[in-house]
Amino acid sequence: MGHSRGHSRIDALRMTILLMFAFFIIIGIVGSVQQAIARSNILRGTVNRLELDTGIVRVGDELRFGEYDWYVLALYKDNSVLIITANELSEPRAFNDTQKKVSWQDSDLRKYLNTDFLKTFSEEQREYILTTSVRNSGMAKKTNDSIYLLNNYETITLFTGINADRGGSGWWQRTPAKKIVDFDSLGFASIRMNRASSEEVRTGRYSSANVHRHMGVRPAMRIDVNEFPLPPCSYVLWNDEIKLVGDTIKFDGYEWLILNMDERNNSVLLITKNSVETRQFTGLEDYLNRTFINNFSQEYRSRILEQRGRSGRVFLIDSSDVERYFHGVIPRSSQESSWWLNDGLLYGGSRSIGSGEYGVRPAIVFSIDVDVR
Repeated sequence: MGHSRGHSRIDALRMTILLMFAFFIIIGIVGSVQQAIARSNILRGTVNRLELDTGIVRVGDELRFGEYDWYVLALYKDNSVLIITANELSEPRAFNDTQKKVSWQDSDLRKYLNTDFLKTFSEEQREYILTTSVRNSGMAKKTNDSIYLLNNYETITLFTGINADRGGSGWWQRTPAKKIVDFDSLGFASIRMNRASSEEVRTGRYSSANVHRHMGVRPAMRIDVNEFPLPPCSYVLWNDEIKLVGDTIKFDGYEWLILNMDERNNSVLLITKNSVETRQFTGLEDYLNRTFINNFSQEYRSRILEQRGRSGRVFLIDSSDVERYFHGVIPRSSQESSWWLNDGLLYGGSRSIGSGEYGVRPAIVFSIDVDVR
Protein backbone atom coordinates (compact mmCIF):
# COMPACT_ATOMS: atom_id res chain seq x y z
CA MET A 1 0.00 0.00 0.00
CA GLY A 2 2.78 2.41 1.00
CA HIS A 3 4.72 1.40 -2.10
CA SER A 4 1.70 2.28 -4.27
CA ARG A 5 1.33 5.68 -2.60
CA GLY A 6 5.00 6.39 -3.26
CA HIS A 7 4.56 5.65 -6.96
CA SER A 8 1.47 7.88 -7.05
CA ARG A 9 3.40 10.78 -5.53
CA ILE A 10 6.23 10.34 -8.04
CA ASP A 11 3.77 10.18 -10.93
CA ALA A 12 2.02 13.32 -9.67
CA LEU A 13 5.35 15.11 -9.36
CA ARG A 14 6.33 14.09 -12.88
CA MET A 15 3.00 15.29 -14.23
CA THR A 16 3.42 18.62 -12.43
CA ILE A 17 6.91 19.10 -13.90
CA LEU A 18 5.66 18.21 -17.39
CA LEU A 19 2.75 20.66 -17.10
CA MET A 20 5.07 23.44 -15.92
CA PHE A 21 7.47 22.68 -18.76
CA ALA A 22 4.61 22.78 -21.28
CA PHE A 23 3.34 26.04 -19.77
CA PHE A 24 6.67 27.80 -20.25
CA ILE A 25 7.00 26.46 -23.81
CA ILE A 26 3.54 27.82 -24.62
CA ILE A 27 4.40 31.18 -23.03
CA GLY A 28 7.59 31.33 -25.11
CA ILE A 29 5.68 30.56 -28.30
CA VAL A 30 3.03 33.18 -27.45
CA GLY A 31 5.75 35.75 -26.79
CA SER A 32 7.51 34.97 -30.07
CA VAL A 33 4.24 35.15 -32.01
CA GLN A 34 3.35 38.47 -30.36
CA GLN A 35 6.77 39.85 -31.23
CA ALA A 36 6.52 38.67 -34.85
CA ILE A 37 3.03 40.18 -35.18
CA ALA A 38 4.16 43.47 -33.67
CA ARG A 39 7.13 43.75 -36.01
CA SER A 40 5.16 42.78 -39.10
CA ASN A 41 2.43 45.29 -38.27
CA ILE A 42 4.81 48.19 -37.75
CA LEU A 43 6.74 47.41 -40.97
CA ARG A 44 3.76 46.59 -43.20
CA GLY A 45 3.55 49.01 -46.13
CA THR A 46 6.80 50.82 -45.31
CA VAL A 47 9.07 52.46 -47.90
CA ASN A 48 12.62 53.83 -47.75
CA ARG A 49 11.75 57.42 -48.66
CA LEU A 50 8.88 59.60 -49.82
CA GLU A 51 9.45 62.01 -52.72
CA LEU A 52 6.59 64.49 -52.62
CA ASP A 53 5.83 67.81 -54.28
CA THR A 54 6.44 69.45 -50.91
CA GLY A 55 9.83 67.80 -50.37
CA ILE A 56 11.64 64.57 -49.58
CA VAL A 57 11.49 62.72 -46.28
CA ARG A 58 13.46 59.69 -45.03
CA VAL A 59 13.76 57.59 -41.90
CA GLY A 60 15.99 59.41 -39.41
CA ASP A 61 15.04 62.90 -40.63
CA GLU A 62 14.10 65.47 -38.02
CA LEU A 63 10.90 67.50 -38.38
CA ARG A 64 9.52 70.46 -36.48
CA PHE A 65 5.84 69.94 -35.67
CA GLY A 66 3.94 71.94 -33.10
CA GLU A 67 6.25 72.93 -30.26
CA TYR A 68 8.55 69.92 -30.64
CA ASP A 69 11.26 68.34 -32.76
CA TRP A 70 10.43 64.83 -34.00
CA TYR A 71 12.38 61.90 -35.48
CA VAL A 72 10.93 60.08 -38.48
CA LEU A 73 10.82 56.37 -37.54
CA ALA A 74 8.92 54.85 -40.49
CA LEU A 75 7.46 55.86 -43.86
CA TYR A 76 4.36 54.32 -45.43
CA LYS A 77 3.03 53.95 -48.97
CA ASP A 78 -0.04 56.04 -48.12
CA ASN A 79 2.30 59.04 -47.63
CA SER A 80 2.08 58.95 -43.86
CA VAL A 81 5.02 58.82 -41.45
CA LEU A 82 5.49 57.57 -37.90
CA ILE A 83 7.28 60.12 -35.73
CA ILE A 84 8.49 60.30 -32.13
CA THR A 85 9.71 63.31 -30.18
CA ALA A 86 13.46 63.77 -30.52
CA ASN A 87 13.66 64.38 -26.77
CA GLU A 88 11.59 63.56 -23.74
CA LEU A 89 8.89 66.09 -22.86
CA SER A 90 10.09 68.73 -20.43
CA GLU A 91 7.85 67.41 -17.64
CA PRO A 92 8.21 63.75 -16.53
CA ARG A 93 4.90 62.03 -15.93
CA ALA A 94 3.55 58.87 -14.28
CA PHE A 95 2.16 56.05 -16.39
CA ASN A 96 -0.77 56.16 -14.03
CA ASP A 97 -1.49 58.64 -11.25
CA THR A 98 -2.10 55.89 -8.68
CA GLN A 99 -0.23 52.65 -8.09
CA LYS A 100 -2.46 49.88 -9.36
CA LYS A 101 -2.69 47.17 -11.98
CA VAL A 102 -3.35 49.08 -15.20
CA SER A 103 -2.90 48.68 -18.95
CA TRP A 104 -2.12 51.30 -21.60
CA GLN A 105 -5.81 51.25 -22.51
CA ASP A 106 -6.87 52.56 -19.08
CA SER A 107 -3.78 54.55 -18.11
CA ASP A 108 -3.80 58.21 -17.14
CA LEU A 109 -0.87 58.83 -19.48
CA ARG A 110 -2.91 57.72 -22.50
CA LYS A 111 -5.73 60.06 -21.45
CA TYR A 112 -3.31 62.96 -21.05
CA LEU A 113 -1.60 62.46 -24.42
CA ASN A 114 -4.90 62.26 -26.32
CA THR A 115 -6.48 65.26 -24.57
CA ASP A 116 -4.28 67.92 -22.99
CA PHE A 117 -1.14 67.17 -25.01
CA LEU A 118 -3.12 66.89 -28.25
CA LYS A 119 -4.56 70.36 -27.58
CA THR A 120 -1.07 71.89 -27.72
CA PHE A 121 -1.38 71.55 -31.52
CA SER A 122 -3.42 74.07 -33.49
CA GLU A 123 -6.59 72.97 -35.30
CA GLU A 124 -4.71 73.15 -38.59
CA GLN A 125 -1.87 70.99 -37.22
CA ARG A 126 -4.30 68.43 -35.78
CA GLU A 127 -5.62 67.81 -39.30
CA TYR A 128 -2.29 66.15 -40.14
CA ILE A 129 -2.51 63.73 -37.18
CA LEU A 130 -4.00 60.35 -38.06
CA THR A 131 -5.87 57.97 -35.78
CA THR A 132 -3.82 54.81 -35.27
CA SER A 133 -5.17 51.39 -34.32
CA VAL A 134 -2.73 50.42 -31.56
CA ARG A 135 -2.15 46.77 -30.69
CA ASN A 136 -1.50 46.14 -27.01
CA SER A 137 0.15 43.30 -25.11
CA GLY A 138 -1.52 40.59 -23.11
CA MET A 139 -5.23 40.89 -22.44
CA ALA A 140 -5.41 44.62 -23.20
CA LYS A 141 -7.68 45.56 -26.10
CA LYS A 142 -6.70 47.49 -29.21
CA THR A 143 -6.96 51.24 -28.81
CA ASN A 144 -7.58 53.96 -31.38
CA ASP A 145 -5.18 56.77 -30.54
CA SER A 146 -4.06 60.03 -32.07
CA ILE A 147 -0.95 59.91 -29.88
CA TYR A 148 0.53 56.89 -28.15
CA LEU A 149 3.70 55.31 -26.77
CA LEU A 150 5.87 52.79 -28.61
CA ASN A 151 6.08 49.27 -27.26
CA ASN A 152 9.44 47.55 -26.82
CA TYR A 153 9.20 45.55 -30.07
CA GLU A 154 8.55 48.74 -32.07
CA THR A 155 11.49 50.44 -30.41
CA ILE A 156 13.88 47.57 -31.11
CA THR A 157 12.66 47.36 -34.72
CA LEU A 158 12.57 51.06 -35.57
CA PHE A 159 15.46 52.59 -33.62
CA THR A 160 18.19 51.43 -35.98
CA GLY A 161 20.85 53.99 -36.76
CA ILE A 162 18.78 56.69 -35.06
CA ASN A 163 19.92 58.54 -31.96
CA ALA A 164 17.81 56.69 -29.39
CA ASP A 165 18.16 59.14 -26.56
CA ARG A 166 19.39 62.73 -26.29
CA GLY A 167 20.12 63.21 -22.63
CA GLY A 168 17.14 61.52 -21.02
CA SER A 169 17.27 59.05 -18.15
CA GLY A 170 14.57 56.69 -19.41
CA TRP A 171 11.13 56.93 -21.00
CA TRP A 172 7.85 55.05 -20.82
CA GLN A 173 6.75 52.37 -23.24
CA ARG A 174 3.33 50.77 -23.35
CA THR A 175 4.64 47.19 -22.99
CA PRO A 176 3.86 45.57 -19.62
CA ALA A 177 6.98 44.92 -17.57
CA LYS A 178 5.93 41.32 -17.11
CA LYS A 179 5.45 40.09 -20.66
CA ILE A 180 3.68 36.86 -19.70
CA VAL A 181 0.03 37.26 -20.70
CA ASP A 182 -0.88 40.27 -18.54
CA PHE A 183 0.35 42.85 -16.05
CA ASP A 184 1.86 41.46 -12.88
CA SER A 185 0.53 41.74 -9.36
CA LEU A 186 3.26 44.11 -8.24
CA GLY A 187 1.87 46.88 -10.40
CA PHE A 188 4.71 47.21 -12.89
CA ALA A 189 2.91 48.28 -16.02
CA SER A 190 5.33 49.53 -18.58
CA ILE A 191 8.85 49.07 -19.81
CA ARG A 192 11.05 52.12 -19.70
CA MET A 193 14.06 52.49 -21.88
CA ASN A 194 17.44 53.17 -20.29
CA ARG A 195 19.64 55.99 -21.43
CA ALA A 196 21.28 53.91 -24.11
CA SER A 197 23.18 53.81 -27.36
CA SER A 198 21.54 52.66 -30.59
CA GLU A 199 23.25 49.28 -30.20
CA GLU A 200 21.75 48.86 -26.73
CA VAL A 201 18.34 49.69 -28.13
CA ARG A 202 18.65 46.97 -30.77
CA THR A 203 19.57 44.41 -28.13
CA GLY A 204 16.55 45.42 -26.06
CA ARG A 205 18.06 46.58 -22.78
CA TYR A 206 15.08 47.70 -20.74
CA SER A 207 14.14 48.00 -17.10
CA SER A 208 10.77 48.44 -15.41
CA ALA A 209 9.34 51.13 -13.18
CA ASN A 210 6.26 51.38 -10.95
CA VAL A 211 3.32 52.92 -12.78
CA HIS A 212 3.05 55.94 -10.46
CA ARG A 213 6.74 56.84 -10.81
CA HIS A 214 7.45 59.98 -12.84
CA MET A 215 9.46 59.05 -15.93
CA GLY A 216 10.31 60.60 -19.29
CA VAL A 217 7.64 60.65 -22.01
CA ARG A 218 8.29 60.51 -25.77
CA PRO A 219 4.95 60.61 -27.61
CA ALA A 220 4.60 58.94 -31.01
CA MET A 221 2.06 59.59 -33.75
CA ARG A 222 1.38 58.98 -37.40
CA ILE A 223 0.92 62.04 -39.59
CA ASP A 224 -0.17 62.64 -43.19
CA VAL A 225 2.62 64.40 -45.09
CA ASN A 226 0.87 64.89 -48.46
CA GLU A 227 0.52 68.61 -47.75
CA PHE A 228 2.85 68.79 -44.76
CA PRO A 229 5.36 71.69 -44.83
CA LEU A 230 8.55 69.61 -45.03
CA PRO A 231 11.90 71.31 -44.40
CA PRO A 232 14.06 72.06 -47.49
CA CYS A 233 16.13 69.09 -48.61
CA SER A 234 19.34 69.21 -50.65
CA TYR A 235 19.83 66.55 -53.30
CA VAL A 236 21.86 65.66 -56.37
CA LEU A 237 20.90 63.71 -59.48
CA TRP A 238 23.16 60.74 -60.21
CA ASN A 239 22.27 58.58 -63.21
CA ASP A 240 18.81 60.17 -63.10
CA GLU A 241 18.29 59.09 -59.47
CA ILE A 242 17.77 61.49 -56.57
CA LYS A 243 20.60 61.09 -54.04
CA LEU A 244 20.58 62.55 -50.52
CA VAL A 245 23.10 62.75 -47.70
CA GLY A 246 23.67 59.19 -46.52
CA ASP A 247 23.09 57.67 -49.96
CA THR A 248 25.88 56.21 -52.08
CA ILE A 249 27.09 56.83 -55.62
CA LYS A 250 29.51 54.77 -57.72
CA PHE A 251 32.20 55.79 -60.19
CA ASP A 252 35.55 54.48 -61.38
CA GLY A 253 35.21 51.25 -59.41
CA TYR A 254 34.55 52.82 -55.99
CA GLU A 255 31.37 53.23 -53.96
CA TRP A 256 31.13 56.57 -52.14
CA LEU A 257 28.99 57.63 -49.19
CA ILE A 258 27.62 61.20 -49.36
CA LEU A 259 28.51 62.96 -46.10
CA ASN A 260 27.47 66.53 -46.89
CA MET A 261 26.15 68.79 -49.65
CA ASP A 262 27.12 72.40 -50.33
CA GLU A 263 24.50 74.22 -52.43
CA ARG A 264 26.57 77.41 -52.66
CA ASN A 265 29.60 75.72 -54.18
CA ASN A 266 27.74 72.89 -55.95
CA SER A 267 29.81 70.17 -54.34
CA VAL A 268 29.45 67.12 -52.11
CA LEU A 269 31.75 65.63 -49.49
CA LEU A 270 32.30 61.92 -50.21
CA ILE A 271 34.03 59.08 -48.38
CA THR A 272 34.47 55.54 -49.64
CA LYS A 273 31.81 53.26 -48.22
CA ASN A 274 34.48 50.73 -47.18
CA SER A 275 38.23 50.73 -46.79
CA VAL A 276 39.91 50.51 -50.19
CA GLU A 277 43.13 48.98 -48.82
CA THR A 278 45.28 48.77 -45.69
CA ARG A 279 48.40 50.90 -45.22
CA GLN A 280 50.61 52.48 -42.56
CA PHE A 281 49.80 56.03 -41.52
CA THR A 282 53.27 57.36 -42.39
CA GLY A 283 53.32 58.66 -45.98
CA LEU A 284 49.57 58.14 -46.42
CA GLU A 285 48.80 61.74 -47.41
CA ASP A 286 51.46 61.68 -50.12
CA TYR A 287 50.24 58.30 -51.40
CA LEU A 288 46.61 59.46 -51.69
CA ASN A 289 47.50 62.57 -53.71
CA ARG A 290 50.26 61.13 -55.90
CA THR A 291 49.22 57.53 -56.52
CA PHE A 292 45.64 56.81 -55.47
CA ILE A 293 44.22 59.84 -57.30
CA ASN A 294 45.47 58.39 -60.59
CA ASN A 295 42.94 55.56 -60.26
CA PHE A 296 40.30 58.02 -61.50
CA SER A 297 39.54 58.83 -65.11
CA GLN A 298 40.40 62.32 -66.32
CA GLU A 299 36.69 63.23 -66.28
CA TYR A 300 36.19 62.43 -62.62
CA ARG A 301 39.66 63.54 -61.50
CA SER A 302 38.92 67.02 -62.88
CA ARG A 303 35.84 67.19 -60.63
CA ILE A 304 37.79 66.57 -57.41
CA LEU A 305 38.17 70.01 -55.84
CA GLU A 306 40.85 71.59 -53.71
CA GLN A 307 39.48 72.21 -50.23
CA ARG A 308 40.86 74.81 -47.82
CA GLY A 309 42.00 73.26 -44.56
CA ARG A 310 42.35 69.76 -46.03
CA SER A 311 45.64 67.97 -46.63
CA GLY A 312 45.25 67.62 -50.40
CA ARG A 313 42.52 66.87 -52.92
CA VAL A 314 42.25 63.34 -51.53
CA PHE A 315 42.31 63.25 -47.74
CA LEU A 316 41.21 61.45 -44.58
CA ILE A 317 38.40 62.76 -42.44
CA ASP A 318 39.24 63.62 -38.83
CA SER A 319 37.55 63.21 -35.45
CA SER A 320 35.54 66.43 -35.84
CA ASP A 321 34.13 65.12 -39.15
CA VAL A 322 33.08 61.93 -37.40
CA GLU A 323 31.16 63.94 -34.82
CA ARG A 324 29.69 66.37 -37.33
CA TYR A 325 28.63 64.09 -40.16
CA PHE A 326 28.09 60.74 -38.49
CA HIS A 327 26.86 61.97 -35.10
CA GLY A 328 29.59 59.84 -33.59
CA VAL A 329 28.35 56.60 -35.16
CA ILE A 330 30.03 55.36 -38.35
CA PRO A 331 28.80 52.23 -40.12
CA ARG A 332 31.77 49.88 -40.10
CA SER A 333 32.76 47.75 -43.02
CA SER A 334 32.68 44.02 -42.46
CA GLN A 335 36.17 43.94 -43.90
CA GLU A 336 38.01 45.65 -41.04
CA SER A 337 37.60 46.85 -37.49
CA SER A 338 39.78 49.99 -37.64
CA TRP A 339 40.66 52.64 -40.20
CA TRP A 340 42.74 55.79 -40.20
CA LEU A 341 41.55 59.31 -39.39
CA ASN A 342 43.53 62.36 -40.45
CA ASP A 343 44.59 63.27 -36.90
CA GLY A 344 46.48 60.01 -36.52
CA LEU A 345 43.69 58.29 -34.60
CA LEU A 346 42.15 55.03 -35.61
CA TYR A 347 38.42 54.69 -35.87
CA GLY A 348 38.09 51.61 -33.72
CA GLY A 349 39.76 52.68 -30.48
CA SER A 350 43.54 52.99 -30.90
CA ARG A 351 45.04 56.43 -30.25
CA SER A 352 48.62 55.92 -31.43
CA ILE A 353 49.95 56.05 -34.98
CA GLY A 354 52.24 53.06 -34.50
CA SER A 355 53.61 51.03 -37.38
CA GLY A 356 50.66 48.77 -38.14
CA GLU A 357 48.67 48.69 -41.35
CA TYR A 358 45.01 49.64 -41.04
CA GLY A 359 42.08 50.46 -43.29
CA VAL A 360 42.06 53.53 -45.54
CA ARG A 361 38.83 55.30 -46.49
CA PRO A 362 39.72 58.23 -48.78
CA ALA A 363 37.53 61.34 -48.85
CA ILE A 364 37.08 63.95 -51.57
CA VAL A 365 35.08 67.08 -52.31
CA PHE A 366 33.36 66.40 -55.63
CA SER A 367 31.89 68.95 -58.05
CA ILE A 368 28.23 68.28 -58.89
CA ASP A 369 25.05 70.38 -59.19
CA VAL A 370 23.20 70.47 -55.86
CA ASP A 371 19.49 71.35 -55.88
CA VAL A 372 17.04 72.00 -53.06
CA ARG A 373 13.53 70.59 -52.90
